[in-house]
Amino acid sequence: MNGVFVRSLSWATLCCVTTVGCSTLSRQSLPQLGLPLPIAQLTGPPTAIGSLGEQGPNSTVVVQGQVRQQAPLTQGWLYRLEDDSGTIWVLTPETAPPLDTALRLEGQLQYRQILVDGTDQGEYYLAEQRRTVIEPEAVEEPEAVEPDS
Repeated sequence: MNGVFVRSLSWATLCCVTTVGCSTLSRQSLPQLGLPLPIAQLTGPPTAIGSLGEQGPNSTVVVQGQVRQQAPLTQGWLYRLEDDSGTIWVLTPETAPPLDTALRLEGQLQYRQILVDGTDQGEYYLAEQRRTVIEPEAVEEPEAVEPDS
């Protein structure tokens, strides 16, 4: 019955419910509700960049952070995304976002092995699948006070 009810909700209602108060929504509950996995990935909390190594290669993850560096490639770009827990390079076929842009990013976690004197010096990176710019919260400007004449 829950699956029928949820399927009849509008996307706006579903997004509101999942972001406001449905803390029990998880990846495991999505098949039971008949919801596609991307909905949970975009509305759930992002994964801390510092803990991405625990996910394992080829995992699809959602992270959030700010763009700190960019590097052009012959095809595509690399940019470094940073949150409070760490940083990770992101590979994209698109143009890199401007520096200091806040992003929410879905990507596939990849690992590139680099052997130096027989020791693995490799690093994890994300292959970008989808990104959304996070708009800064509107800050109310204080009202200008006219000087007394």
